[in-house]
Amino acid sequence: MHKPFAVFVGIVAVNLPYVVLTLRSVFEGLDENVEYAASSLGANPFETFVLVKLPQIVPGILAAVVLSFILTMNAYATPALLGGPSFRMMSPMIVGEILNKANWPFGAALSFILLSVIVSITVLAGYYIKRRY
Repeated sequence: MHKPFAVFVGIVAVNLPYVVLTLRSVFEGLDENVEYAASSLGANPFETFVLVKLPQIVPGILAAVVLSFILTMNAYATPALLGGPSFRMMSPMIVGEILNKANWPFGAALSFILLSVIVSITVLAGYYIKRRY
Protein backbone atom coordinates (compact mmCIF):
# COMPACT_ATOMS: atom_id res chain seq x y z
CA MET A 1 0.00 0.00 0.00
CA HIS A 2 1.00 3.60 -0.65
CA LYS A 3 3.60 2.52 -3.20
CA PRO A 4 3.72 3.06 -6.99
CA PHE A 5 3.86 -0.71 -7.52
CA ALA A 6 0.54 -1.12 -5.68
CA VAL A 7 -1.05 1.47 -7.98
CA PHE A 8 0.40 -0.30 -11.01
CA VAL A 9 -1.01 -3.67 -9.91
CA GLY A 10 -4.39 -2.10 -9.12
CA ILE A 11 -4.65 -0.35 -12.49
CA VAL A 12 -3.62 -3.51 -14.33
CA ALA A 13 -6.26 -5.48 -12.41
CA VAL A 14 -8.93 -2.93 -13.30
CA ASN A 15 -7.97 -2.55 -16.98
CA LEU A 16 -7.16 -6.17 -17.78
CA PRO A 17 -10.78 -7.26 -18.36
CA TYR A 18 -11.31 -4.46 -20.89
CA VAL A 19 -8.17 -5.43 -22.79
CA VAL A 20 -9.01 -9.15 -22.71
CA LEU A 21 -12.57 -8.58 -23.93
CA THR A 22 -11.36 -6.31 -26.73
CA LEU A 23 -8.74 -8.82 -27.88
CA ARG A 24 -11.15 -11.74 -27.50
CA SER A 25 -13.57 -10.18 -29.96
CA VAL A 26 -10.69 -9.59 -32.37
CA PHE A 27 -9.52 -13.21 -32.15
CA GLU A 28 -13.07 -14.50 -32.59
CA GLY A 29 -13.39 -12.50 -35.80
CA LEU A 30 -10.42 -14.21 -37.46
CA ASP A 31 -11.11 -16.65 -40.26
CA GLU A 32 -9.85 -20.18 -39.53
CA ASN A 33 -9.53 -20.98 -43.22
CA VAL A 34 -6.64 -18.53 -43.53
CA GLU A 35 -4.69 -20.51 -40.95
CA TYR A 36 -5.38 -23.74 -42.81
CA ALA A 37 -4.32 -22.13 -46.07
CA ALA A 38 -1.05 -20.93 -44.56
CA SER A 39 -0.25 -24.35 -43.16
CA SER A 40 -1.12 -26.00 -46.47
CA LEU A 41 1.35 -23.65 -48.17
CA GLY A 42 4.13 -24.83 -45.80
CA ALA A 43 4.09 -22.24 -43.03
CA ASN A 44 4.87 -23.44 -39.53
CA PRO A 45 2.71 -22.21 -36.59
CA PHE A 46 5.10 -19.36 -35.74
CA GLU A 47 5.18 -18.10 -39.34
CA THR A 48 1.41 -18.44 -39.51
CA PHE A 49 1.01 -16.27 -36.43
CA VAL A 50 3.58 -13.62 -37.42
CA LEU A 51 2.75 -13.38 -41.13
CA VAL A 52 -0.98 -14.11 -41.17
CA LYS A 53 -2.66 -13.54 -37.81
CA LEU A 54 -0.59 -10.69 -36.36
CA PRO A 55 -1.31 -8.22 -39.19
CA GLN A 56 -5.01 -8.93 -38.74
CA ILE A 57 -5.03 -8.35 -34.97
CA VAL A 58 -2.81 -5.25 -34.82
CA PRO A 59 -5.79 -2.84 -35.07
CA GLY A 60 -7.44 -4.65 -32.16
CA ILE A 61 -4.24 -4.47 -30.12
CA LEU A 62 -3.99 -0.74 -30.80
CA ALA A 63 -7.65 -0.28 -29.83
CA ALA A 64 -7.07 -2.19 -26.58
CA VAL A 65 -3.98 -0.10 -25.81
CA VAL A 66 -5.84 3.17 -26.42
CA LEU A 67 -8.80 2.03 -24.31
CA SER A 68 -6.48 1.01 -21.49
CA PHE A 69 -4.62 4.31 -21.74
CA ILE A 70 -7.85 6.30 -21.50
CA LEU A 71 -9.01 4.32 -18.48
CA THR A 72 -5.62 4.69 -16.81
CA MET A 73 -5.42 8.44 -17.36
CA ASN A 74 -8.92 8.91 -15.92
CA ALA A 75 -8.41 6.59 -12.94
CA TYR A 76 -9.27 8.25 -9.66
CA ALA A 77 -10.19 5.63 -7.07
CA THR A 78 -7.28 3.25 -7.64
CA PRO A 79 -4.48 5.82 -7.27
CA ALA A 80 -6.27 7.57 -4.41
CA LEU A 81 -6.82 4.38 -2.42
CA LEU A 82 -3.66 2.42 -3.23
CA GLY A 83 -1.21 5.25 -3.74
CA GLY A 84 -2.05 7.33 -0.73
CA PRO A 85 -1.92 11.10 -0.45
CA SER A 86 1.67 11.45 -1.66
CA PHE A 87 1.15 9.58 -4.96
CA ARG A 88 0.35 11.96 -7.83
CA MET A 89 -1.75 11.16 -10.87
CA MET A 90 -3.82 13.55 -12.94
CA SER A 91 -7.34 12.75 -11.71
CA PRO A 92 -6.60 12.81 -7.97
CA MET A 93 -4.51 15.91 -8.53
CA ILE A 94 -7.44 17.66 -10.25
CA VAL A 95 -9.82 16.69 -7.45
CA GLY A 96 -7.34 17.91 -4.85
CA GLU A 97 -6.87 21.25 -6.55
CA ILE A 98 -10.59 21.90 -7.02
CA LEU A 99 -12.13 20.47 -3.85
CA ASN A 100 -9.38 20.67 -1.24
CA LYS A 101 -7.49 23.81 -2.24
CA ALA A 102 -10.35 25.63 -4.05
CA ASN A 103 -7.89 26.44 -6.83
CA TRP A 104 -10.40 26.35 -9.68
CA PRO A 105 -8.20 27.90 -12.41
CA PHE A 106 -5.35 25.43 -11.91
CA GLY A 107 -7.79 22.50 -11.65
CA ALA A 108 -9.49 23.62 -14.86
CA ALA A 109 -6.11 23.92 -16.59
CA LEU A 110 -5.16 20.40 -15.48
CA SER A 111 -8.53 19.10 -16.67
CA PHE A 112 -8.05 20.75 -20.05
CA ILE A 113 -4.56 19.27 -20.38
CA LEU A 114 -5.87 15.81 -19.49
CA LEU A 115 -8.74 16.12 -21.97
CA SER A 116 -6.44 17.43 -24.71
CA VAL A 117 -3.95 14.60 -24.30
CA ILE A 118 -6.64 11.91 -24.27
CA VAL A 119 -8.53 13.29 -27.27
CA SER A 120 -5.37 13.86 -29.33
CA ILE A 121 -4.03 10.36 -28.67
CA THR A 122 -7.42 8.83 -29.45
CA VAL A 123 -7.72 10.78 -32.70
CA LEU A 124 -4.15 9.95 -33.73
CA ALA A 125 -4.64 6.25 -33.00
CA GLY A 126 -7.93 6.21 -34.93
CA TYR A 127 -6.31 8.00 -37.85
CA TYR A 128 -3.34 5.62 -37.82
CA ILE A 129 -5.58 2.55 -37.71
CA LYS A 130 -7.81 3.87 -40.50
CA ARG A 131 -4.87 4.86 -42.70
CA ARG A 132 -2.77 1.78 -42.11
CA TYR A 133 -5.45 -0.90 -42.03
